[in-house]
Amino acid sequence: MDPLPKSGQPEYIKGQWNVNAEGILSQTGNREQCLALCKSVIDNDHYTVKCRARKDSGAEGFIIVFNYVDDKNYCWVNFGGWTNSQHAIEQISNGGKLLADSKRGRVEPGRWYDVTLQVAGDSVKAWLDNELVFDTVLKHDDTKGVFSSATIDDASGELIVKVANTSDAATTARLNLKNFKPASREHARYTHCHPSCGATALTREWQHSAGCTSLLAEYRQDQVSSSKEGSGVV
Repeated sequence: MDPLPKSGQPEYIKGQWNVNAEGILSQTGNREQCLALCKSVIDNDHYTVKCRARKDSGAEGFIIVFNYVDDKNYCWVNFGGWTNSQHAIEQISNGGKLLADSKRGRVEPGRWYDVTLQVAGDSVKAWLDNELVFDTVLKHDDTKGVFSSATIDDASGELIVKVANTSDAATTARLNLKNFKPASREHARYTHCHPSCGATALTREWQHSAGCTSLLAEYRQDQVSSSKEGSGVV
């Protein structure tokens, strides 16, 4: 890889890596699916990443990782995979791999490529030099479980957390409010009946309390909970 962003040493997840005096990151082993991460945080789902990459030797090409959450949830563009015979965009979700798109292709050893990756929500475009290799949409993850998101309303000063339980079983979740001291909180529970019961009504319950530092809530099937001013990330 061409010189890294000036954001400290990369994090080596898998493989044998080295950064030379010019700041070029290289993989020196022959293991598959080697992974190193630059510690630059992109706090937006619309972004463009540009870099230069080169295959020196070995059976495979090179991989550009994006949308990284943790070592079990991320995406990558694989140029010259499958013994340098195919390009692909793959999604890793909860440790499982999903093929989003692929096409025949290879990369030449010893040649520097200009790589451009453009992400706009679920839409992904990827170029090798000036060739548009992919213009695709990521696949939706149908994995069942408890999911959450959090945002801050700058105008009102509210911290808003949404939690959804998409599984078939009731569960509990604790919202951690460490380093956040709300004056009060509001808790809204939205319940949608399962289609098998024949009901389509959406019910809502409100709770309000002051000085809350944590919240323990029960999330049943098809429920969404939104908490304001006293919430944290599950």
